[in-house]
Amino acid sequence: MVDFRFATRPLGTLCLIALFSISIHVEVSSETATAAQNETTGLGDESTTVRSLVIKGNDSFSEQQIRALMRTDVWSVYDETALASDFEAIINFYKENGYHFARIDKEHTSVKKFADGVYLGIEIDEGVIGEINLSGNEKTKKDVILRELLFEVGDVYMEADKEESEQILRDKTYIGAAKIVPLWDASSNAVAIQVNVTELWSPPLPSIDPALNSQGGTFLLGLRESNVFGSGHDTEVRYQRISEIGEKTKSLLTWKYKMPRVVSSHWNFDGAYIQKREGDSWAIILERPQYTLKSRWSARFTLSESVGDFSWFEMDPFSHKLKRTDRFEVNLQGVAGRIRRYFGNRERQNYIGLWAA
Repeated sequence: MVDFRFATRPLGTLCLIALFSISIHVEVSSETATAAQNETTGLGDESTTVRSLVIKGNDSFSEQQIRALMRTDVWSVYDETALASDFEAIINFYKENGYHFARIDKEHTSVKKFADGVYLGIEIDEGVIGEINLSGNEKTKKDVILRELLFEVGDVYMEADKEESEQILRDKTYIGAAKIVPLWDASSNAVAIQVNVTELWSPPLPSIDPALNSQGGTFLLGLRESNVFGSGHDTEVRYQRISEIGEKTKSLLTWKYKMPRVVSSHWNFDGAYIQKREGDSWAIILERPQYTLKSRWSARFTLSESVGDFSWFEMDPFSHKLKRTDRFEVNLQGVAGRIRRYFGNRERQNYIGLWAA
């Protein structure tokens, strides 16, 4: 027993010395880290140190992109002048990228000062569209025009979308001119869009082309309407009579119909039917065009059948003129498809495609 007690005393003493050494080491390290942090950040007064920086509303750009524009950041010294300069840099960045109505929402931007530091909350308003008004459409339905725009209520206004939307409207056969005017509405803190169009409207009068002479000729009677009942649909009916010496007179009846934006999608339907003596011909095209430069793909599928005459000519050895020696009836059926994938931006694009026929 005596030997055991004397053996444990040195061990207990060593443990106390070790624990005391560890506690001293931890305290010294903690003080050193705090001093190093203050030296790195240059903080003299904690009440002026930015402890938190929260950025909201930046849906079009990442938080890293916004922070890269700012001098103010977490652990920096809060400076009202520097923060105002940061706001200006952010707005200039947005405007350079086409967001002309972007702003800092001062009502929802907060600067909270406490004893331990400053807490910042920045709210960016990228310029949301609050309303879209239309004028000049006497015949065309309102939704037919508005569906061609690359933006709608609730979207962020971009100058590139406005310019391309104007071009899309001008490309329509029933619209002669289009102008889109964006304005800032201070009462609603939103962008108000005014769309002005000038329609190309005329009654569907028949067209007659009697190109007849002693050698035969063609008689053509057609009727076309490029904006059926203001729907944007295009239809055409045409009767053609062809006369040639020594040949039977041919009569062709053609009907075409184009239906854009099938079921409110970006798919277009284009159909044609031709009735003639040899047989009926028809074609159906279903196409999804690259309706905007932001679109990443397009497709086109065609199904057709054509019936017609095929003549065989040979050279007459005496007159040295071509002479028809035989005639065949030809029936051609076709199926074709094409898909394209686009890469790039509005300024420059490349694409790869897949074709089949």
